[in-house]
Amino acid sequence: MRSSGQPYGDTASIRVWGSASSRPTAAGYNLVALEPTGGFQDRAAFDTFGDPAASGALARWVEALPAGTIVLGAIKDDASARLNAAAVAALATLGVHGDLRGGHRESHAFIGLKGAPPGSALEASGPRAVEGAAGRAGCALRAGARGVSTRSRRRSAAAQN
Repeated sequence: MRSSGQPYGDTASIRVWGSASSRPTAAGYNLVALEPTGGFQDRAAFDTFGDPAASGALARWVEALPAGTIVLGAIKDDASARLNAAAVAALATLGVHGDLRGGHRESHAFIGLKGAPPGSALEASGPRAVEGAAGRAGCALRAGARGVSTRSRRRSAAAQN
């Protein structure tokens, strides 16, 4: 998966088993849900940059997922402008710690699990492009020239062992 805020490439993509699983066409969060076995479950995009209803829709989508669902996320352009507390709280139920409110046009990519404690997702965010990969051998995130945050680097190193 790849996430690039507008100044860092303005793109988001999520591929599962080598096939494109998301078709991001708008700014905001692009999410793919996988069954615990890795099978495709659902995908959705939420323009939390321009659509005032997108944060609520994102929160409802995440809340409806069964426990144990794997969720991959990547933002395109900007996801912060209309991101609200309900959406951030819903993302936290996937183990996501990052809160992009106030992070205009920052990138954010994550691999989370529905029902996981906040801060347990593999994630990277910030003013740079970020990429992530998961497979049978583990997970890893990498970022552009400025590097991955300490939090992401620790998770990446642990996941690669």
